[in-house]
Amino acid sequence: NDAAAHYARRYRVSLDWLLTGKGPSQLPEKMVQIVGKAGAGPDGTVLFADSDGYFGEVPAPIGSTDTTAALEVQGESMHGLANDGWLIFYDDPVPPSEDHMGEPCVCWLEDSRVLVKIPQPTKNPGLFNLESVNAPTMRDVAVRAFALVTDIKPRRSAQKFIRRNPDHPVQNVKLAG
Repeated sequence: NDAAAHYARRYRVSLDWLLTGKGPSQLPEKMVQIVGKAGAGPDGTVLFADSDGYFGEVPAPIGSTDTTAALEVQGESMHGLANDGWLIFYDDPVPPSEDHMGEPCVCWLEDSRVLVKIPQPTKNPGLFNLESVNAPTMRDVAVRAFALVTDIKPRRSAQKFIRRNPDHPVQNVKLAG
């Protein structure tokens, strides 16, 4: 039954338990990797997502997929969207499309930086204006891929559930130009 399977996933219970009342009621908790840090440092560095990074893990938000990942916000550069210590969740990066315009996205730039911005179209094909909450708009930027932000979890809630990986240092990348 498709409806039962939908409700079982939605409420994170086993389908067998939902239909028969037998077996374990709760599914094992699904975890999402924290793959990097997002934000700007006081010296102009940009903390960015690293596809090889593993900064810990956190319980998956409702509606997550097998490809959901998280970034941990560091600093106040996104204050108003996501503050220091908050988690930003996203799914697979895909080529830019109209669906991304005006929505908070994780942005993979052609110069290898990964930023959290709100893309806007430009008159130049393949280039985008990237709006920020607390910084000037980056104009006519080449972007390889976008991933819509699918969830944001506040610091207090995020910090009590994060399982840290103490062996992985944060990597900084100097902001170009």
